[in-house]
Amino acid sequence: MNRSLKKYFSVIVGLLLMALSFNFFQAPFNLASGGVTGLSIIVKDFLPINEGLFIFIVNQSLIILSFLVLGKKKTLNTILGSILLPVFISLTAFLNDFISFGDLDYILIAIIGGVIQGVGLGLIYKNGFTSGGTDILNQIFEVKYKVPINKSIIIIDGFIVLLSFIVYGIPTMVYSFIMLVTLSVVSNKTILELDQNKVLYIY
Repeated sequence: MNRSLKKYFSVIVGLLLMALSFNFFQAPFNLASGGVTGLSIIVKDFLPINEGLFIFIVNQSLIILSFLVLGKKKTLNTILGSILLPVFISLTAFLNDFISFGDLDYILIAIIGGVIQGVGLGLIYKNGFTSGGTDILNQIFEVKYKVPINKSIIIIDGFIVLLSFIVYGIPTMVYSFIMLVTLSVVSNKTILELDQNKVLYIY
């Protein structure tokens, strides 16, 4: 397979894995483990808006912000993920009618969902792309305000996980945090194993 085609195929597979993780493990159990996807879970309890549509609207708004603040070059590799992730989430949502993991313990749901999402993110990052969303904010904080990416991740995703505590309570917040840690570790491990790339990004 052509190297370029292989790269895009890997990114698409990664985005599909993220969408499946969202529909099977995050959304049904209110695991708002950071990112725009996590925020969409919380927002749906207050606004009559589909999660995929919410993610799409926010992502496109952040792409515009990225063009204005970071420029064209840094923005290009966020466009694919910003568009396809919410599309895949919407297209695969119907699978919940046929497949359910409601019988599993919440900790298993958080870990399995985190592993699947982490592999997806690793495939995306390894090929030089991002999934859009709060990745854009992390880059803006780093470039414009000199805030290291790992710290901005803690601030942004930590805030979203904290919101899950306010809306859903302590147990759900704890499981959301477990999912966040799991996907972060797995995505980093996936990048190292696939490419030995030392510049790591955590969702």
